[in-house]
Amino acid sequence: ILLLTSEFPPSFGGGIGMYVEKVARMLSENHQVTVLVRDEENRVEQWNNQLRIVRFKHCQGKIYQQLGYWTALAYQYHEEVLKLIEQDGVSPDIIEVQDYNALGYYLLQYKYLGHEVLRQIPIVLHLHTPTFELDRINQYSRYKFPNYWIGQMEKFCIRAADAVLSPSQFLA
Repeated sequence: ILLLTSEFPPSFGGGIGMYVEKVARMLSENHQVTVLVRDEENRVEQWNNQLRIVRFKHCQGKIYQQLGYWTALAYQYHEEVLKLIEQDGVSPDIIEVQDYNALGYYLLQYKYLGHEVLRQIPIVLHLHTPTFELDRINQYSRYKFPNYWIGQMEKFCIRAADAVLSPSQFLA
């Protein structure tokens, strides 16, 4: 199982990191689990026999000169996933990714383009609270850039995922 997240202990920004830590520990009781998370440096940590944390240095590559941070980060996650699969020599049975800021956008785009590695891997989206909903709740301008386009990307991810998990009926 491959879990993609924008935050993971010891770094926290909100509830996503807490969710991923709890789910990763729970799933690793019966499955091999890898958590892929952005960080200030590249490193791999083995938390137990079945739980590996792969941290990659974000803000790397020319893509950050061409796209906004979150969009470029989503592209970097796509690249990091492919690199990890190549290094491991095996594809994950499933990839779970957060909805927030559309981290799975390029993975899903490439999957639907028929990318050889990604087309057979189910991609599950975990709802946390997407940017487009936060902007509505916080009464921010919903058509202001870049959040408008990030919201469109989040909406695509929700529709394109093979399955969607929601922590509550309210959010669903």
